[in-house]
Amino acid sequence: MDKEKKPGFIQDFPPVSTQEWEDKIIADLKGADYEKKLVWKTVEGLSIRPYYRAEHLEKVSHTGVLPGEAPYVRGTANAGNDWTIRQDFIDADLDEANKLALNAIEKGAGSVGLSAGPVKSARDLSRLLSGIEPSKTPVHFLQGADYPALFQLIKEQAGASSWKGSFDNDPLGYYMLYGKPPEKGEFVSRGVAGMLIDAGRQVPGLRVITVNGQHYHNAGASIVQEL
Repeated sequence: MDKEKKPGFIQDFPPVSTQEWEDKIIADLKGADYEKKLVWKTVEGLSIRPYYRAEHLEKVSHTGVLPGEAPYVRGTANAGNDWTIRQDFIDADLDEANKLALNAIEKGAGSVGLSAGPVKSARDLSRLLSGIEPSKTPVHFLQGADYPALFQLIKEQAGASSWKGSFDNDPLGYYMLYGKPPEKGEFVSRGVAGMLIDAGRQVPGLRVITVNGQHYHNAGASIVQEL
C-alpha cells in the first residue's frame, strides 16, 4: 500500500472546521442558550466546553514541559516520579488473599492491598504475608477495626523497621461520614496517638494515618476545599 495515501475510510471523511461544528450545534439547539445548555461551570469558576480540538491547545504554553519545569504541572522533581502498580485483595480469607497477592507480585504488581480484618494474631499475619517481603513490596492494610493492635503485631515481626506500606486509618473521614469519633468517644485515641509516635521511630516506612479526599469530593467540595 502506498505509504503516502491515507486509509480509504479516512479519505471518505473530509476535515470539518470548528465553525462548521459550532454551526451544527447551534442549529441543533434550536434557539436554546449555548452557555446554559452546554458549558459546564465548575465550583472553582472554570468553564468547561462541550468539546475540545487541537487548536484549543495552541495557546496553552505548558503542554510540552517536562517534570521539574515551571509551572510544575507534572511535578516539581525530574527524578523519583515512579508510579507503583498496586492490586487490592480484600474479600478473600487469609490463605486465599496470600495466594492472590503472590500471584500479582509475580506478574509485576509493585504493592498490594490486603484486608486487616481477619488478622487477629501474629500467626494470622504470618499466614497473610507468607512469601511476601514488605521491605520490597509495600503492603497496604484496609478494613481494619483495630489498627493499633495490628501495629503491635507488625512491630514484633522480623525486619519490621524496614517495612513499607500504609493503614487505611482515617479518623477524620470516619467522623465526617458518621458524625462521631471512631473509638470510644475519642477523636484520636491514645492508641492511635502512640502508634503515630512509634511508627515514626520504629517503622518509618509505614504510614499509619490516611486522609481520604474522596469523602469531601463526594460531599460537593471544590478541588481547593478537598485539598
